[in-house]
Amino acid sequence: MTNRAIAVMKLLVTMAAAALVITYAKVALTEVPFYSFIWLQMLVASGVMLFYTLVVKKETLFVRGATKALIMVVGIGLLNYLLVRFLFIYSLNLLPVTTHAYLMNFVGIVTMLLSALILKEKPRVVQIVGAGVAILGLWIFFCDQPKDGGLVGLMSVSGAVLCLALTNILLRHLHLIKGNKYSHNQIATISITVGSIPLVAYGLVSDVPLAPISPKNWMIIFANGLVANAIVMLVFSQVMQHLKAYEASLIAMSALVFTALFAMPILGDYLNAFEVGGMVFMIVGIVIVQWNSRNNEERLN
Repeated sequence: MTNRAIAVMKLLVTMAAAALVITYAKVALTEVPFYSFIWLQMLVASGVMLFYTLVVKKETLFVRGATKALIMVVGIGLLNYLLVRFLFIYSLNLLPVTTHAYLMNFVGIVTMLLSALILKEKPRVVQIVGAGVAILGLWIFFCDQPKDGGLVGLMSVSGAVLCLALTNILLRHLHLIKGNKYSHNQIATISITVGSIPLVAYGLVSDVPLAPISPKNWMIIFANGLVANAIVMLVFSQVMQHLKAYEASLIAMSALVFTALFAMPILGDYLNAFEVGGMVFMIVGIVIVQWNSRNNEERLN
């Protein structure tokens, strides 16, 4: 099996595992306060990454002469692990897990728009059409107006999407600057740790002693910290050596399908016709955007 095929399989398995633990997170959030879930999973994620980088890989956290890159890594940590993690779990507490996964897939479209504004990478007409198809899918998916806290959840997950898209912009810029001497492990560890410190510190001050948490929910918290945060970051860093960004983005969309499949037996959440139609339009729209990006890269190469 080629390195490329191994990378594809590794990413698919990782997205399936992440979708599974996030679906179970929805179960745990019926019994565990959402902020307890947030800071405990980030404590696990930062602990795992520090152990992996410092003990297993025997790397240091800081590289001399790479101050600009370090500042950007810190920014990634604040955006992706402080803001996104808080908004991600808060909105998951309010929205059906499949709806939540569906909305998070709009990161690619928002990233494209921000690239045009910030990095001056203007989209082509076909990409704009693809974004329009995806937005049409959003309208179809939410044919009925969200109720019972759904609007607050919708706004929260929209904030998470925006912060994650900004993270993508920072990551892209980080790999373009000449002063970046940080490895993928170091970037993941520093960013997760920086984002975790405020969340964990506030949790220790305001949430200790903890309310009783069952062994099952402890396992779910640990699995989300390990899989949905630490392993996902590490796997993405590894597969980018063999897959282009648009390929990884397309494969990551499989998380929506996995989440919908897991939500049926675990949560009893079934999709109606409008939700299925909206998902189809969204996937088609993002495929149009990414396929056009691929063709552009092939012409450039």
